[in-house]
Amino acid sequence: MSLSSSGEGRVQYTNSNISGDKATFSNVTLSSPALSRDSGWDEPPVVTAETLEFDGLGMFNGQANFGLMRLNNIRITPAPDAEDQTSGTIKYIELINPSAETAAWVASLFGQGEPADFPEGAALSFDRWAVGDVNLTVDDASGTGRFTLASFYIASLGLEKSGKVGLSDLVFTFAGEEESDVNVRLEGFGVSGIDYGLLLAAANSSEDPMAISSALQADPSNPGFDAISIRGFKADVAGAAIDLPRMTSAVSRDPQGRATRFKTDPFTISLAARDNPDGEELAAMLAMLGYEAMQMRIASDQAYDPETDILSLAKDANFIELVDGFRLDFGAKYAGSRALAAASAFAETDPDAVLASVMSDLKFFELSLVLKDNGFFNRALNAYGTMSGEDPQQVRQMMVGALAFAPMFASGTGIDAPVVTELAGALSSFVQDPKTLSIRFAPATPLTPQVLIDASADPSFKLTKETLGFSADNR
Repeated sequence: MSLSSSGEGRVQYTNSNISGDKATFSNVTLSSPALSRDSGWDEPPVVTAETLEFDGLGMFNGQANFGLMRLNNIRITPAPDAEDQTSGTIKYIELINPSAETAAWVASLFGQGEPADFPEGAALSFDRWAVGDVNLTVDDASGTGRFTLASFYIASLGLEKSGKVGLSDLVFTFAGEEESDVNVRLEGFGVSGIDYGLLLAAANSSEDPMAISSALQADPSNPGFDAISIRGFKADVAGAAIDLPRMTSAVSRDPQGRATRFKTDPFTISLAARDNPDGEELAAMLAMLGYEAMQMRIASDQAYDPETDILSLAKDANFIELVDGFRLDFGAKYAGSRALAAASAFAETDPDAVLASVMSDLKFFELSLVLKDNGFFNRALNAYGTMSGEDPQQVRQMMVGALAFAPMFASGTGIDAPVVTELAGALSSFVQDPKTLSIRFAPATPLTPQVLIDASADPSFKLTKETLGFSADNR
């Protein structure tokens, strides 16, 4: 670690106290390649700590290791002539029980020469890494602001461990010279039961965020976590004020550890206009729809059978609701998510495999959509008329007229004309007098998208109301 004497490596100190496997260094000044001109700093800041503590020091297979490393009362002081004048304090940074490879990497940051490569895979492991009481004043060429954080930690990091991530009391404010100010607050955020092996495999699979997302979803019975919670999130960005008081999601598992239920409890998120020029524009848009603020309620509850690969969504438990606007309930029962996810993992190299999986592997047993209008459709139509200069009633009649022609085009789709007629009639009724629009499919035998393609290519075959188990109405 090059700590035998001050300045031997990248650490300077005035006093040291070493006893057995414990060591404390006082009045510490830190330097690292990350704090250098080569890393983009015009003038690097000075980083000091009141103490640097180690416990459980020892050599293991020729590498330095420790049970605890802790920096206390850290201070960041910008260089007088630096363009970036960000400054602040951090109460502590600690690392507990790292793997030998992780400890060796940390040691290389303190020592001489180039730091070691960051450990990957199973080599990256520790019981806990935590940061507490961060208080930074941001001051650079883009603007000024403040960042505070009570705590952040990662616990039980390792491929064979069930990990946790937690954050509390984050506050970020920033004001640019030419842009609107930003204010973000988050009282708490937590994830438990993290499968780090799955996350690392996904991250290593590609730099493409979509590819990473596909890799994470490759096994529907293992979403990579057990629970997520968000508490007290507020964000003021441009002209919008967003408020999410609480959101919790949890995964239930069978005795084999496979996920069988994914539930997000009903939560509320609201949108309002801020008292600034950008907010005036948003307020005008909301007013056209009849709102001072919008409030959404959302919930999800999915049951998964890993044996049959069937995913079920209960209609009344999966919804999006705009308070004083509408409520959209959706339900479904289908198989094939595992095969589709596996195909999606190779989307970059074999995009046709994804389409083939969608067409043949997805099998729908049920599908329902229920839209209950509470005045939103008419308000939206009036708002469109206001912006376009058209008469809302004429727009309504144009929509009804277009739907009247729908049955004429049914012959080339493979869908029986009565199905299209009933669907067009329900939509037309909703446009004229919005009530509760319901559309349901419950085919006699599971239906794949390929069946629709085959039906459109065979004039002698028609998908009837009976084969589709179809119904549609507005009541």
